[in-house]
Amino acid sequence: MKITRYLLLSILPTMVMAAPEVHYNECKSSFNYLGADYQGTTNKNNAGSQWCYLKSPVEESSWGNVRAETLPKYKTISGKTCMDPSSDKGEQFYGCSSRNHTTPWCYID
Repeated sequence: MKITRYLLLSILPTMVMAAPEVHYNECKSSFNYLGADYQGTTNKNNAGSQWCYLKSPVEESSWGNVRAETLPKYKTISGKTCMDPSSDKGEQFYGCSSRNHTTPWCYID
């Protein structure tokens, strides 16, 4: 019985911390994370899953894992289509990011 109880206690924190799966329409249009601005989503510190901060909490969470099929196509100010996704030093993001730059950017097709 002790083993079961310890196992359950070790699993519960990860279950509580799980973010909801959301449609991109529930995301803020831009957000800042660890000093970088994002206009879209990122997989930074999320085991490869794209996420965003939410307009309103979902299941008491301020952020959510974004369903890939709901991600829109992003364009630069000049109208060029951003790559899906852009990658930089192991991070992937959809949309634009100011990561390692002073203004938001993306790789283009």
